[in-house]
Amino acid sequence: MYDHLLKNYGVSGENIIVHIQNDIITIEWSPQEKDEYFDAQFQRSLRLLTDGKLEEARFIMEDLAFRSPKAPNVLYNLGMVYSEFHELDIAIDTLNRCVNIVPLYSNAYVALGVAYGRQGKLKEAAVHFTKANSCS
Repeated sequence: MYDHLLKNYGVSGENIIVHIQNDIITIEWSPQEKDEYFDAQFQRSLRLLTDGKLEEARFIMEDLAFRSPKAPNVLYNLGMVYSEFHELDIAIDTLNRCVNIVPLYSNAYVALGVAYGRQGKLKEAAVHFTKANSCS
């Protein structure tokens, strides 16, 4: 059910409760409260990435991942940074945490494929590229 909502309606990071009773499905949805500091820091880290300041962005994203370990966009971008620094084991771990939270996060599967490819694990890379393609 969650995968369907995510894929078709862009639902992620929200609180979802699904009730099924007597062939009737009821879905309760409420967005999580926004943390303005978190959002501002995340946007700052993205600007730093765009400017090529990977080390500064990494520092911010590591802090954000510590504060909010289930933030998929933070985990994805942090995994990408680790991969760029060739810290491939931690990149793979971080990106796997991302796809465990959001199973249809296709960009994270692509990033996993790249990280495995950088390790020379071409079969694992191909598996993740295929998963990315199936998310579309």
